[in-house]
Amino acid sequence: MEQYKAEEEKIEREKVRAVGREWLKESIPQDAKAIIVARLKQDDLDSQTDYFASSVQRTIILGFSKHKRRFVF
Repeated sequence: MEQYKAEEEKIEREKVRAVGREWLKESIPQDAKAIIVARLKQDDLDSQTDYFASSVQRTIILGFSKHKRRFVF
């Protein structure tokens, strides 16, 4: 049952990605050189074992840029 659910979720994620790709192709401006994105990260840490990590939960396109200067926050 778990394997079936995992397969269904995988198919649903691929459908969402396909819709996102199509939207991006249609929405990107002609003069855009870069995409501005935001990533929601979740901490996966365990202080007792000194395990520090994070995983990206969601990525959102905020806008488009006409230059390629890189800003990391």
